[in-house]
Amino acid sequence: MSKSVSFEKAYQECYPSIRRLCRSYAADPEEAEDLIQETFISAWENWHRFRQESRVSTWIYRIAVNVCLTYLRKSRKKPVSRLENSPESEVISNPEDGTEEQIQHLYHCIGQLRPADRILITLVLEELPYLEISAITGIKENTIAVRIHRIKKELTEIYQRHERI
Repeated sequence: MSKSVSFEKAYQECYPSIRRLCRSYAADPEEAEDLIQETFISAWENWHRFRQESRVSTWIYRIAVNVCLTYLRKSRKKPVSRLENSPESEVISNPEDGTEEQIQHLYHCIGQLRPADRILITLVLEELPYLEISAITGIKENTIAVRIHRIKKELTEIYQRHERI
């Protein structure tokens, strides 16, 4: 399989989750698109370095996390999730699981978490197993479980606090 064919497949598979991650970190949709583009350019340029020791989606997600964290350090602004303001929001939702408004509210609340916590909860929402989250973040699986429990509690408090407003 050639580089371009395998990369194209990886791009198609990873784009939706990378887009959601970048949209939760960027201050506006254009900045998010820049982060997405930077992620995939970096993946393309380093494709030859992918050693297939993990899934390609794990590798690309790790690149995206690094791109987003670099963006936060450079911008020195408090990250704001603009998902609730974007008409083209792409939040995976199942109509039985809740309304689009509730899901957007959840992502707005996630945007108020610390960057490291936001990464973890986003990966959990992507339904990645803890083993893969560990590979992406470098955090031990047992530590992830404990932190996810704490993050869910904090997120519930944020969600309820904003629900009353």
